[in-house]
Amino acid sequence: MLEKYDSHHDFPEYYDRIHGLKRSNRYFARLFEAYHEITSEVRRVG
Repeated sequence: MLEKYDSHHDFPEYYDRIHGLKRSNRYFARLFEAYHEITSEVRRVG
């Protein structure tokens, strides 16, 4: 079984920066959402 794995796990030192970019940059927010969807799917089938 795969453990929960997200960007905060990958990049804990950038938590605040990621949060700010998600709020201020639509392109980044879409990329972040795609990343989240893909990692969720990998956990689901893994």
